[in-house]
Amino acid sequence: MKNTPKWESILSDIDKLNNKQPDGFSVQEMSDSVGRSTKWCRLQIKKMIEEGVVKYNGKRRGINISNEPSYTPVYRKIKD
Repeated sequence: MKNTPKWESILSDIDKLNNKQPDGFSVQEMSDSVGRSTKWCRLQIKKMIEEGVVKYNGKRRGINISNEPSYTPVYRKIKD
């Protein structure tokens, strides 16, 4: 895996998210952590998946804003 300098600014946040959520982090959680929009985070995740920095890790069951069960895609950093 190549941790290029362009990812360094957000990899520490992703490491913290990985530690808080063992099954993976959502786009919204990443957005909250790095202070950027969900659109920006989706684009960064897509690029990081392509470069082998993070991976899609399935879906996590949770409760949505309407208080109904839902599934949210989650991602994990690939170990160094």
